[in-house]
Amino acid sequence: GSGGAIGERFPIESFAVVDLVSSIQVGPGTLRFAVENLLNTLYFAPQTQADFSTNRAYTASRGAMATIGYSMTY
Repeated sequence: GSGGAIGERFPIESFAVVDLVSSIQVGPGTLRFAVENLLNTLYFAPQTQADFSTNRAYTASRGAMATIGYSMTY
């Protein structure tokens, strides 16, 4: 038959991603630093894995990405 959930026909592979987010008071403001996907894990988001059955682009999620910011309240 054609019944069943997508997870039954196309199992979704699990993955774990580590993010680091930190902030510190520097002078009159706050310095923020973050690294998404700190371990640079190669993974495919569940939406991408589910779309595989429709022949859409099956691409990995992005690797490690760092951001830095500084904010002041006045």
